[in-house]
Amino acid sequence: SVSSVSAKDVEGFQTSSIAGALGGQIAGVQITSTDGTPGAGFNISIRGVGTLTGDASPLYIVDGFEVSDIDYLSNSDIESIQVLKDASSSAIYGARAANGVVYITTKKGKTSEKANITIRGQYGISQLPDFKKDMMNAQEFIQFKLMCDPSLATNPQFMADKARIEKYGLSMDWADYVLRDNTPTYSVDANISGASGSTNYYISAGHFDQEGTSYQSG
Repeated sequence: SVSSVSAKDVEGFQTSSIAGALGGQIAGVQITSTDGTPGAGFNISIRGVGTLTGDASPLYIVDGFEVSDIDYLSNSDIESIQVLKDASSSAIYGARAANGVVYITTKKGKTSEKANITIRGQYGISQLPDFKKDMMNAQEFIQFKLMCDPSLATNPQFMADKARIEKYGLSMDWADYVLRDNTPTYSVDANISGASGSTNYYISAGHFDQEGTSYQSG
């Protein structure tokens, strides 16, 4: 079983890895983010997890060469992607292909093509979902703690804190302090391609930047 994805299906996606653009496009292939940090990579599972103790990642082949990951590739550099999902992949590549094969062909300069320069940029924003942040203020939290543990009423330090909070109206909306909205995500890709005589060339560079919706300390 072989599934194919063409350049037009992935080049418009703004992700930190080409793997992120494959999500939902190939039946039997599950794409999950490694963690929730901005710019995090992705894990690819083809027809479930094939091992409980070993590496469950598929074999990655880029232009005929085996690579350890594909996070360095830009979406705009992809010509086509083929995913081999069954025993046929093992017949071609051996035991290394037990978890499937992701075969990627990158773009190349076309015969008799003059030097062609392409620059593409994308910009977007990340927004938090519109949820109600109806949280307790400091005074309500003090009363809640007293309700849960009445013995705190005889704790000098707790009562001193309670008096200071009530006297000066101290409080903090931690959701507004920790979270932020409208954080930017942008990418820039540039490439030059062409052919001269018997030689074709394709040179590219890209930059991807994504900010998170929570403030970092330090």
